[in-house]
Amino acid sequence: MKTLLVSLCLSVVVCLPTLAAQVVSVGDGDTLTVVENGQNITIRLACIDAPESSQPGGRASTNRLKQLVAVGTQVSVKTVDRDRYGRTVGVVSKGNLNINLTMVQEGQAVVYHKYLSNCPNSEAYINAEKQAQQRSIGFWNITNAVMPWDWRKGVRNNQPTNANGTTRGNSVNNANLPACVNNDCDCSDFSTQSQAQQVLQAYPGDPHRLDRDKDGVACESLP
Repeated sequence: MKTLLVSLCLSVVVCLPTLAAQVVSVGDGDTLTVVENGQNITIRLACIDAPESSQPGGRASTNRLKQLVAVGTQVSVKTVDRDRYGRTVGVVSKGNLNINLTMVQEGQAVVYHKYLSNCPNSEAYINAEKQAQQRSIGFWNITNAVMPWDWRKGVRNNQPTNANGTTRGNSVNNANLPACVNNDCDCSDFSTQSQAQQVLQAYPGDPHRLDRDKDGVACESLP
């Protein structure tokens, strides 16, 4: 019975620990280090992905997290998971302020849809991101912004290049593409899957997040 209980706890979020700790450093917009009982613990902020330090928006994201949780700040960390590097993946709070959500609300981080299934209150993050996009703040005010996970794969420009070196994509006035490409598309903007696929192919890096499972097929639920 004890063995069964341990196994269940490893698979259920509520069994994972909540840390009361102090910030000792901020690595970038979604990573920080805290100390608890004399032990340093690296925290990867759950639910979100911040621009890499080397990409546009990365420095601003890092600086904002440093402002929100300066060195010495007391925080609580609700553990959600462990990543492949052994880091604690968690939701960081300063008092009643959800730091992870705040970064998305301010456009300093994007929602990490790939891992959103483990995220508590995921709808709040999705709504916060939509509002940040509509306001064109932070990351969403960067011309041809590349999503952090694409940047890590080596993508450096959301716009494909023509043979003559000029760019096409976001700047193209293509009557065959829906008006939402000038702001933000989602699957509800299309009547058929082929329409969504056309936008996905026109915009490498999938800035509209039409291919959530990254299999190259957009909005698979559409007819």
